[in-house]
Amino acid sequence: MTSNLVLDMRTCAAALLSDSTKNAWANLIATDAARLLVEASNILDVEEPLGEVMQALPIPDRASERITELPAAVPRPCPACGNVAARKVRITHTKLLLTCPMCSHEWEYAP
Repeated sequence: MTSNLVLDMRTCAAALLSDSTKNAWANLIATDAARLLVEASNILDVEEPLGEVMQALPIPDRASERITELPAAVPRPCPACGNVAARKVRITHTKLLLTCPMCSHEWEYAP
């Protein structure tokens, strides 16, 4: 099966060879470029063998890996106003800075 890349390469090669208004050096360079494009497109056009069939991998039993209890998430209030709404997070160097959406107070996150 010929791909679009192969067809585009061959079209470019034909366009390079069709322009006869070039000087001698440009004509030699265009001819070499066209030959390289044709050779590369011929290499890409060869179909590769599919290879060997891979063995089916066993499906692990996920029942033993289930977490029975998730830790409770406790929102930390803003130190300035006590609000627990979603905060804006920004990273500076190695620190996480939280910004309260209500009072715009900014503080460093400490786990």
